[in-house]
Amino acid sequence: LTPNPARWAHQCRNTMGGESSKPSLAYPASWEKLVRSPADASKALARISEMDSKSFTAVVAPTPDLSKEGWKFDDFVECGQEALSVDPRLQKRIDKLVPRVVVEEEFWRLYYCHAHLVLTGQSSGKQEAVLSKSLLEAGDDSTTNAIIAEFNREPTFLVLSKKEKDGILKRDEEDDAKLAAGIAQAVAKGVVEKDPPVEQTCAIDVL
Repeated sequence: LTPNPARWAHQCRNTMGGESSKPSLAYPASWEKLVRSPADASKALARISEMDSKSFTAVVAPTPDLSKEGWKFDDFVECGQEALSVDPRLQKRIDKLVPRVVVEEEFWRLYYCHAHLVLTGQSSGKQEAVLSKSLLEAGDDSTTNAIIAEFNREPTFLVLSKKEKDGILKRDEEDDAKLAAGIAQAVAKGVVEKDPPVEQTCAIDVL
C-alpha cells in the first residue's frame, strides 16, 4: 500500500459505512458474520497469492460495493495493511501488477473481490488453468503454473524431480567445499585478503 498518511489515518470501516473494524482484521468487520471459518481466514486469504495474474485480474465482483462503481478504497486501507502482514507474498503480487497492469486502488478492489469469495467459501482462491496449445503459446506465468499443476499429478515425474533436486543439492555442497578450500589456500599464500572490504549490497528477490 502507498504510505499516504491521510489514508492510513482511516480505520477500516465496514462497507456499509458503519463502525470501525477491529484493527487486527484483514477484512471489513461487516464480513465477520459471512466468514465460514474465521480460524482458517488467514490460510484462505493466503491462497489468493497462489493465483496466476490472469485469474487474479479476471475476477467478477461478488457484491455491489466491490464493483468498480461502488468501490471505496479508503474503507479498505487498514484492512489491506493487515492483509500484507498476514501474507508477505502479497507484496510481490503488488510489485508485479502495480502500476504496470492496474493502479493501486484497482489492485485492492480485485484482491477484496477474491477475499470475499474465499472467505465465504464461494471460491478456492487457487485456480488452475487447463494446459492447452494456446496456453503454451502464451509463455507467461499462467503457462508455468499450468505445467506445474499438470506434472504435480504425475508420480513418475515427482520421483524424477526429487532425484534431480537431490543431485543438484549434493553437487552444490561439493562445489562449496572445493571453493572454500581454494579460498583458504589463497588467503594462506597472501593472494587474497582474509576479510576484504565489501561494497554495499542489496537483496533481489527473483520469485
